[in-house]
Order: sequence, then C-alpha cells, then structure tokens
Amino acid sequence: MKSGYLLFFDLDGTVLRNGKLPEENRKALIAAKDNGNYLVINSGRSKAYVPKEVLESIPWDGMICGSVYVQWQDKVLLNRTLSEKTLRAVLDYVSKKGTRLVMEGVEKNYSFGMPGFQIPVDDDMEGFLKSAPKVSKVTFLEKLDPKEVPNFPGLRTIFFKTYAEGIAEGYTKKTGMERILAETGIDREKTCAFGDSENDREMLAFAHLSAVMPEAPAAYDAFVTYRSTCARHGVADSLMKLEFISE
Repeated sequence: MKSGYLLFFDLDGTVLRNGKLPEENRKALIAAKDNGNYLVINSGRSKAYVPKEVLESIPWDGMICGSVYVQWQDKVLLNRTLSEKTLRAVLDYVSKKGTRLVMEGVEKNYSFGMPGFQIPVDDDMEGFLKSAPKVSKVTFLEKLDPKEVPNFPGLRTIFFKTYAEGIAEGYTKKTGMERILAETGIDREKTCAFGDSENDREMLAFAHLSAVMPEAPAAYDAFVTYRSTCARHGVADSLMKLEFISE
C-alpha cells in the first residue's frame, strides 16, 4: 500500500454524491489515513459551507476552501477574502439584475435575493459592506454574461452551465496545495488529487497522481492517472485502484 502521501479531495461530486456522504467513501478515507496518508479537503466551498458531517466524520489533516483559505492541522496558512470594492460591485450588479447571490465566508455565509437562506443582506447592503464581512467566495445562481466580468474588480470568475463562482484573482486549487507542501516539506511526487469538474483542473494537473469521477470532462483523460467508473463511491474505488487502500 502507498503511504506518506498528501491526498487532496474535492467534495461536491467527488467525496459527496448528490450532496450525501456515501459510507463507502467515508470508510475508504479513514482506511487511507490509517495506512499512513494525509487527508486534505480541496473544495470550492468556503470553510463555513463545508457540511458539519464531513468535518466530524473524517479525520482531516488540512483543508483548502474556495482556493483562498488554507489550513494545515491547527495552523492557518492563507486567508484571502474579497475586498469591499469587489463586493460592492457584485452587489450593485445583482441588485440591478435581480440575480440571486450566495456569499461564503470562513465563519458565516450570506445571501441576496434569497429570503430566509443563510444571512440575507437585501435590506441593508450598505451596513453589510461597512461591517467588513470576511467573504471568501461569491456564487451567482443564474447564468452570468462573461461580458460583465470586467465590472467586478479583483474577481476571478469560474463559469458553470447554470451558474458562476467568483474568488480573489490569482488563486486556484493548486495555490493551497503549494502552501501545504511548503509547510510540511512533503515532495510533490507524494501527492494525489481526486476531483470531478472544471474547477478541479489545476489541482488534478499539479498532483503527481490523480483520479476523476465518471462525469469529469473527457479532456481530463489526457493527464489524469485514473478515471473511476463507479457512480456512487468513486473515491473509494479510486483509492483502491491507486493502491492507497486494499479491498
């Protein structure tokens, strides 16, 4: 069995399937840890948006959340939040367009156009901005026209089929991996990443070994190590095929 590796895991569509944590994945992650490997979340979610079940049922060694928050054990290595200028531009846009918005942070999550969801800021946007909120990421819940991107200073926008996400410019899932490698002194050749979607590209390409779920873009086959065909628990299947756990 492989040991001493840093294993980086996307959550949605990878560790989590349809929003749930399959028991097979949970057991496989714990087994990989017991075999002497290190488990790290590498999710597009902010820290405050990571499900409690995921944090409490798996013995994580570190986390990379929204590409801009990095923690190794109890030490925070990076915590980059969006500026007031960026948030103001985003809120001005969604208030004019009537677009629903989620703003994720390290400790709290906020929303616009979604009464009763998280902490709504519709009625006091100015007060919200003046409170200097620690927002790691914004998610536009309707399609965003790419032509609008220049109107959001300092925002790196990632487009999906029906929505778009935004984080601080200059950061990807690879950023946190590099920070953790520098902190631990572990060599890049002892890394493996697991993902399923477009925002996992940099993470998968950077890792020495990599595995993707069945629905990952076909283009990923050019550089990933293994593509799982297991729809329900692709993480467990991948950990076994890459010899981090046994059957």
